[in-house]
Amino acid sequence: MQTPNIYLNYWADDSEKISFQEILTWNLSSETLQTIREELFSQLVAEKITELFPSIDWTNARSFEKWEQFAESMLLHISFPENVWRKWISILSEQSEQSEQSEQSELSEEQFSFLQNPFPAYVSPVLEEEDLLTAEVYFVSEQSEQSEQSEQSEQSEHSEEIETRDEKQETRKVFESIQINDSPLFKKVESQLVDKLANSISLYQSIHFTKELFHNNSERFQQFIQFIDDAATANNWEQEISTHFPEILQTSDPKALTDLLLLVEKKFN
Repeated sequence: MQTPNIYLNYWADDSEKISFQEILTWNLSSETLQTIREELFSQLVAEKITELFPSIDWTNARSFEKWEQFAESMLLHISFPENVWRKWISILSEQSEQSEQSEQSELSEEQFSFLQNPFPAYVSPVLEEEDLLTAEVYFVSEQSEQSEQSEQSEQSEHSEEIETRDEKQETRKVFESIQINDSPLFKKVESQLVDKLANSISLYQSIHFTKELFHNNSERFQQFIQFIDDAATANNWEQEISTHFPEILQTSDPKALTDLLLLVEKKFN
């Protein structure tokens, strides 16, 4: 027996019948299961179905397409006696083992041949008299050597000029950047970026301070930031905050108030 036939009845076998769905739960290789599935499906869509169902118009492609969809769902319910399954699976396993052994033997032979001679010896070509007569011959004179040396010296001088020119350009760029960074305008912009309270507050802190200190009034919080950045003084900022924004001193979250005042203090220090 090579492959069991789904259209035959195994009356002589008294073992329990098992469906293909139960076979899928066995510890089998994926190659064996795929082979069984393909064989069963090919039998379901074979020409035998035209004899079993002669009333169906099999010349219509739509009818055959519907039957293929039905065969996919019926595939899991095909049953054979357990002995038939085991014999078929043993044959498939032996075939897969033989194929694996043949592949491994081929690989081992290739590796062995490479290890024996990984670098084949160089075989010099056989030259005849005709080859020697037609060979190209080159002569090197003193003038050609002098010309090559002069060309090399010119190329080296040209490359040195390019390198010195590039170095001068880089030096000029460095001096220009230093002059720009030392300008009063640059220092003013840099100090404003550092001293701005709006730039030192993260998105999380902004949401947290608005909720805990300004009672979810984002407009009031923005007024506070603008006041600190534009109107508050470095000596009296604490008194000015208590005068213009007394509500933040009555918060139920003292940690949020402490964090905000530390940011303000950092701005003025």
